Amino acid sequence: MKKPTPQMTVDEAKKVRVVFVIIALTALVIILIGTFMMRYLEGLTYLDAAYFSVVALTTVGFGDISPETTGGKLFVMGYLLVGIAILAAFVNNLLRYAMARRVLNNAETKEKS
Repeated sequence: MKKPTPQMTVDEAKKVRVVFVIIALTALVIILIGTFMMRYLEGLTYLDAAYFSVVALTTVGFGDISPETTGGKLFVMGYLLVGIAILAAFVNNLLRYAMARRVLNNAETKEKS
C-alpha cells in the first residue's frame, strides 16, 4: 500500500523559499563571522580561518586547527552553540526548499500552458 505524499501549495512553497534564503544567508554570515574572528583572535590565514569555521560548524572537527588563545577559546564556545544550530536549520530546510522548487516549477509550467 502506497502512502500518500504530502502536497505543498504554491503559497506555502513561496514561504519556504523565503525562509530558506534567510537561513542560507544567515549561515553564510555566521561562517564569515567565524572566519574574521579566528583571523583576528588566532592570527590564522583567511583560508585556514574559513576552513576552521566550516569544519567546526559541520561538527567534523578534524582537530588540526584549534584555538590557542583565551579569546579564541571563549569565542569558539559561543560560536559553536549558535552556529551549529543555524547550520542544522539550513540542512533541514534544504529538502523543504527542493520540494518547494518543484511545486513552484510545476505552477509556472501550468501558467505557461
